[in-house]
Amino acid sequence: MRMFGNSLLLLSGVAAAVGVAAAEMKTPETSALFRRHVEPSSGVVSYILDTRIAENQQSLYFTQQSMTDDGRFVVFHISGGERGNRKSLAVLDFLTDTLTPLEIRGSIPFLDPATADLYWFQADGLYRMALRAETREKAKLCEVPAALREAGSKIHRLVTHTSLTSDRKKVFLDARVDDRFIQGMLTIATGEFEKWGEADF
Repeated sequence: MRMFGNSLLLLSGVAAAVGVAAAEMKTPETSALFRRHVEPSSGVVSYILDTRIAENQQSLYFTQQSMTDDGRFVVFHISGGERGNRKSLAVLDFLTDTLTPLEIRGSIPFLDPATADLYWFQADGLYRMALRAETREKAKLCEVPAALREAGSKIHRLVTHTSLTSDRKKVFLDARVDDRFIQGMLTIATGEFEKWGEADF
């Protein structure tokens, strides 16, 4: 994560818009969780997350948003140790300057940068967690569509990367059922699945 000269000014405006005083929010420069690194050959300054809550800590895949618009939360993968090679999720909170394992396993998640809601699939359906909530309970939004459950004997995955429409009412599925690859849109409120296409393995 790299901060540029005007980032603090941008953070101040966004943080104020969501009711958080910019002075209360840490940045990589002021957080106790990061260390400053200067690349000797170029002089470029970076801030490295030095505090560890897992053997492996890795950013989300580049297609997914990792940080909320207000600069408060950063979501990332953790693995190793007791978790083995199974990835779970964790969150960095710049307001409290803490790292918290969420112990969420499933698809690569979708972070809504405006609301700080995290969406992901587990084997039994779509879930959401509000990162701004004190309890951060996971809420099940939708079951696996019957069309996919009945398409074969084993669902290997529902999605590769969780992707929602801009109104957050539908989610794209690129499921693998047995050796069939089925694409389509799932309406979250009703569980209705609109199949777009299919390919064999």
